[in-house]
Amino acid sequence: MYTKEMCITLPVMLILVEFCLVQFNFEKIGTRLLYLLPFLASGLIIPINHLPILRVPETVSTIETTTASDKVLPRWAEKEYLTRSTYFFSQIGIIWFIYLKLLVWPWGQNIEHDFFVSDTLFHTTTLVAFVGLLSLLVVAALTIKRNRLLGFGILWFFITLSVTSSIITNTIFVAEHRVYLPMIGLTFVLAGMCRYFKRPRIFWSLAIPITLIFSVLTFMRNQVWQDDLTLWADALEKSPNISRPYVNYARALHGLGRLEESIALYEKVVSMPAVPYKSDLMHKLYALGNLGTIYTEKGMYQQALSCYQTAAQMTAPLHASDLYFNMGNVFAKLEQYPEALDAYQKAVENNPSNYRAYTNLGWVLMALGRHDEAEAAFKKALTYNQRSAEIHLNLAILYSKDPRKRAKSITHYQKYMALEPDPILRERAGNHIRRLEGEDRGQQAAGSGQQAADTGQ
Repeated sequence: MYTKEMCITLPVMLILVEFCLVQFNFEKIGTRLLYLLPFLASGLIIPINHLPILRVPETVSTIETTTASDKVLPRWAEKEYLTRSTYFFSQIGIIWFIYLKLLVWPWGQNIEHDFFVSDTLFHTTTLVAFVGLLSLLVVAALTIKRNRLLGFGILWFFITLSVTSSIITNTIFVAEHRVYLPMIGLTFVLAGMCRYFKRPRIFWSLAIPITLIFSVLTFMRNQVWQDDLTLWADALEKSPNISRPYVNYARALHGLGRLEESIALYEKVVSMPAVPYKSDLMHKLYALGNLGTIYTEKGMYQQALSCYQTAAQMTAPLHASDLYFNMGNVFAKLEQYPEALDAYQKAVENNPSNYRAYTNLGWVLMALGRHDEAEAAFKKALTYNQRSAEIHLNLAILYSKDPRKRAKSITHYQKYMALEPDPILRERAGNHIRRLEGEDRGQQAAGSGQQAADTGQ
């Protein structure tokens, strides 16, 4: 119940097991339901878990993330733009033409299926699928008495699939893993059909070659799943009209250093026409952000800035903050510090908890000699992430520039050493501490000598 919400259907299936497979009548229904009551009560776990009083309040994460390089998750559209009717009528075609087809003949599997979007029953595709699904339900109703396994298997498929493929909207329209639980119903259907084979030889003459063929198909599919490159190349070949395979295949190419191929795919995403639920703004933003990253790696800074600026104008403030942060990094590489300051300030304006932007803002201010402002920026960054070794290092460097603040510098070097995992970097920090302590002792000795001279005079 806590890992897969579709398991809320299992208490219902236990009732069907009792009344379809154990005792096919309604005798002593009260007593029988009483025995099932503990299992039925488990269905309350999900609705109770969603009560506002039990929700854990959201907290600001202190883990550094880089949006542009993260794998793109399947977000087809914001939920407010997705109506229940569009999702429901689209699911009718998806169940018939994708899910059931794969159960009968598992060829053409895909991590990113293309699908027909429908908002009415009277599209030809939707109507054909509806008639097919209705026919299966009629078969279940007609055979439930004479062949309970067959009818039970069909009902199992529809009931367990109902949570993800009905009127409960989800920004992911198609996912093969949604059929894992419903496909258990297929085993009951096959068991029910086996009763019609009066001769075992006929059954085994069909079952053995089918099993061998499916085993080969399983091996072939595992080859596709061996890494991101093969997986998303397969998805791109099968679903060329959807933007997500382009983005994730480009990301895999980027990871292998095949930058030119990656750039071509990202540019394809940027130029793709907007198609609801298939090619959306979010993927264009990822493509632009990742293009900016690649251009930065190639030293093509003006192209990188252009990508970041275009994306920042198209997205919400929270995402724009990361883009302005990346722009600031490019300006800093070019030593265009006023422009870098402006970009970092826009980053924190769009997301006040962006501690990375505060950190880099402080670094630029320190480079410009504006030490008081740099100290304020570093301290602001610390309020959002106390365990950032980089912030403590920057404060240590800043304080080391002022002889009066050497003690603070040593304190932050020590905190840096406690957080930094690299032993070489910790050793360097220790050297700085020993140097600062030596300077302090030298300054104290010089002061004592001067005081003795003044006393003698």
